[in-house]
Amino acid sequence: MERFYTRLIIATLCLTALFTSPSFAAPDLESGVKDLAEQISKNMAASNKKKIAVVDFSDLDGNVAALGQFLAEELITKLFTVSPGQGERGNY
Repeated sequence: MERFYTRLIIATLCLTALFTSPSFAAPDLESGVKDLAEQISKNMAASNKKKIAVVDFSDLDGNVAALGQFLAEELITKLFTVSPGQGERGNY
């Protein structure tokens, strides 16, 4: 049960950072997810974290919608394209 609440808190913080951060000035969703992934990567590097869990985002009733699944998949993809604490990787 504790894991559920931890995941819920992480998901809430990610959504809050994505949509309400004063530094959030992304012109579109893709840029916003990229910025969020870079922020997460930098925070992980600063705190020496090696792993992160990204879960599907749910609505207020706890139901996972297509948008929540899409956002989670986009965030996972962007997290794989940034180097820890460095920003976006080059194309390989």
